[in-house]
Amino acid sequence: MGRIFETRNATMFKRWDKMAKAFTRIGKDLAIAVKAGGPSVDTNPALRRMIQNARAANMPKDKIETASRPWKPGASPCSPPSPSTWRRPW
Repeated sequence: MGRIFETRNATMFKRWDKMAKAFTRIGKDLAIAVKAGGPSVDTNPALRRMIQNARAANMPKDKIETASRPWKPGASPCSPPSPSTWRRPW
């Protein structure tokens, strides 16, 4: 690989590092806002503000929903695997 590849590679990883740090911070803030004020955007101004911040940072919609899902009533943070996908050890 040449010099141009290494330059582009470094630029891409620098950008991705910034995005990962921002998305992690925003995700934590989203979870805190949902936990403190509820999952409804209409009644929770902190959540509305955090969603606006997430959209300003170009955070994908599925990541916004994932960050606020565990604290919504009746939603589980992850679903257990179905028996058809279990792996046998032998």
